Amino acid sequence: MKTKILLFALFTAAIAVAFQSCKQGQQKVKEEEGEELQVPEAVTTAFRAKFANAGETEWGMEEDSSYEAEFKLNDKEMSASFDKAGTWLETEYCIADSLLPAAIVDSVKILFDSAVIKKAEVSETPQGKFYELELKTGEKETEAVFDENGWLKVLKKEQMKEEEEGEEGHAEKAEHEENEEHEGGGEK
Repeated sequence: MKTKILLFALFTAAIAVAFQSCKQGQQKVKEEEGEELQVPEAVTTAFRAKFANAGETEWGMEEDSSYEAEFKLNDKEMSASFDKAGTWLETEYCIADSLLPAAIVDSVKILFDSAVIKKAEVSETPQGKFYELELKTGEKETEAVFDENGWLKVLKKEQMKEEEEGEEGHAEKAEHEENEEHEGGGEK
């Protein structure tokens, strides 16, 4: 009789440990600055409902306090964002340039004459499907967001790091020269 009770207790303990391990596996977290991120159940439930076939998932926090899941689905690395109530906000994944809709390729040719596409991502949101492109023209980088019909929605220009540092150096040199002139250095 004691053996049956002992076996029952061990069996129950093993099930409890297995259940806890499965639960933690579903909410695998990244450590954020040394602290373990606690993902709300509403978020993980919404994620599993939307991405039932997702592989191993790692969770992180976005700057806007939304939760981001990084996972693989159909051999594609993806990320999805949810607010704390579990509302889906966005899904992103990279695509090859050759898979961009023709309307977007045409818009890039027209708007960014000699630009090279460095990276292309699909961004699916409740508002629709968008294409985020990193473009390079010479030393300048530009981020452009297009809708499926090729309409430009957002444009953000960036300078290459070396160019920015070079411009800062030129500005400092010009300011220094101007200060010398005003401090009695006279004309050169």
